[in-house]
Amino acid sequence: MQMRQWTFWKQPPRVFAYMLTCELAATACIVLATLTAPGPTRTDWLLFVTVALCASAHLQLSRRQ
Repeated sequence: MQMRQWTFWKQPPRVFAYMLTCELAATACIVLATLTAPGPTRTDWLLFVTVALCASAHLQLSRRQ
């Protein structure tokens, strides 16, 4: 299905504006949080690696055989 055929483009202008405003607000919040957050610490990296390893193990162990 082509993007022009999405029902999103057939919505009334007010609905389109509301959805676009919500997406822009979410994007602005992400950018603001990224720019104002402190850099990751050594503990943050350790937690990240731990979660990534656990997620990988979960995916491998939960595969149907």
